[in-house]
Amino acid sequence: MGQTERSHGVKRWSLVACVSALALLLLLPLAAVAKPKPATTVYRNGYVWTVDSKKPRAQAVAVRGAKIVFVGSNKAAKAFIGKKTKVVNLKGRMMMPGLIDSHQHPIEGGASLIGYNLNGVQRTIPELQAVLQGWLDASHDQEPDGWLDVEGYKGALPRGTNLVKADLDALDTERPIAIRNWDHHSIWVNTRGLEVCEIDADTPTPDGGYIEKDAEGKPTGYFADAAMRLVTDQIPAVDPESPEETAQRTVHALNEVGITGVMDAISNWNLDTWTEEFEQGRLNIRVACAVMLDQEQAASDPDGMIADLNDLRDKYDIPNRLVVSQGKVILDGVPDFPAQNGWMLEPYLEEDEDGNWVPGTNLGNGAPFWEPKLLKDTVVKMNTAGWPVHSHALGEASVGWSLDCFEAAQEAGASKDLRNGICHLEPIKRSDIWRFGQLNVVACVQPQWHQWDTSSFDAAKDYLGEERMNNIYPIRSFEIAGAPISFGSDWPVDPLMPWYGIERAVTRTAEPWYGYDDMGPLNPWESITLKNAIRHYTLGSAYQIDMDKKVGSITKGKFADMIVLDQNIFKVPIAKVDQTKVAMTIFNGKVVYKK
Repeated sequence: MGQTERSHGVKRWSLVACVSALALLLLLPLAAVAKPKPATTVYRNGYVWTVDSKKPRAQAVAVRGAKIVFVGSNKAAKAFIGKKTKVVNLKGRMMMPGLIDSHQHPIEGGASLIGYNLNGVQRTIPELQAVLQGWLDASHDQEPDGWLDVEGYKGALPRGTNLVKADLDALDTERPIAIRNWDHHSIWVNTRGLEVCEIDADTPTPDGGYIEKDAEGKPTGYFADAAMRLVTDQIPAVDPESPEETAQRTVHALNEVGITGVMDAISNWNLDTWTEEFEQGRLNIRVACAVMLDQEQAASDPDGMIADLNDLRDKYDIPNRLVVSQGKVILDGVPDFPAQNGWMLEPYLEEDEDGNWVPGTNLGNGAPFWEPKLLKDTVVKMNTAGWPVHSHALGEASVGWSLDCFEAAQEAGASKDLRNGICHLEPIKRSDIWRFGQLNVVACVQPQWHQWDTSSFDAAKDYLGEERMNNIYPIRSFEIAGAPISFGSDWPVDPLMPWYGIERAVTRTAEPWYGYDDMGPLNPWESITLKNAIRHYTLGSAYQIDMDKKVGSITKGKFADMIVLDQNIFKVPIAKVDQTKVAMTIFNGKVVYKK
């Protein structure tokens, strides 16, 4: 072979070697992709609603440890199945992210599961008396001094009926009786209860409270907000359990309805309990804690207030499980009659002698509960120090002033991404709705209230008037305004029924057993889609607690907090969504509840 032929041969073999090497290099990544590390669990054959706009639907989800490593088709999921992988056949059932409840009082909710609770069921006065008498008879050993302490009252039938002290005095007992309203903003007691609490015509009304009195100035037995303490401080605790036992019942109840994360809306006295639950391996929810701010400290030592919050965060924060996330303020009470301590821009209406509804003089019966300038200074201080604020505001004036405070903080240099929020939101000035989007303030909505019922009809409609009622309980308007929206149950103010709330966000109509379904929807223009309702109860709530990058959707890289339902809520009539049961709750990659 000549020199030239040998030279060409070397070149040919060199070219072949280079091509072969390049092919091997190109195939290596393909091999790596084709054989990923096996998953701990693969869920397949499901209707997976991800709440991820980039991939809203899937058939299968693979989980490795606590994290989601794959979301996609059954076929592609096979690559994640190894010898030790557990494979769960969903058999077509619906899987979605775990619900995140953006406003509730969970430990108190767990405590409410024992004891006497009317659960918001409306009865005639004779029917209510029969229930109460049954409880009294069953606990006759508590005569004559043991309190009958009852929660969950939500009005009486027929519409417009008001509970009065005489109804309780008519019962066959010598015991003091307390009936707590469902919203935890008011309480009724019998005559014996007034005597035990030593309340009479000379008892002063506490700041931020209301004592209803008759024409002679004597208390009628009805107390609202801060005045409730005159009664509740005299009632012994009835829960014989330790805080840890109550917390265990709480977590189980939450997992049972599909909740994997909550914001504890007043957590000051619950932080040690949550920490104990985590240390014992029982904290199967993620908890964001709002700490009630002290007005005296806010006024006298705002720097100390910030330092105390920082200390709490450093002491109690457990990454991705427990976080001291924000401060809490309560600006007013409720607009419902007879409390009417939601702070309004214009007076509540009153019925005159001719049956006409005319403006009275009441703007809120003791509201606002914070001096407005102090609240603004406090919010500015909090926000500029990096702390968001969660404001309890129901009246139009309290909502507007909360927004003014957040706007002042942003003008002072606070970040728009702090996740400030306002909860409850009953009548709202129309122009203020747009400010939620402009200021990036979370509208924390309790959708189960968005219907005609005793609160919106008997206790609000005539007293608020047509214009304010047209602006009560918005959701769709918040969406149009570009506002971040979260959903919360406010448990135990209301029963723990998130699926009922989701249905109400769409229908805005009460169920027949509520007694107001014949009135149709409440402000139907505020109805939203079922898809959006789910989003607000998952990713929207995750955004409020600043965990939307970690939970709230079924997305690769996020924690595996997911639920499996007994029905596909997109394929059943909307009126059956509230009947949804959770078949399985998965938290941090592990099954923590199974029906």
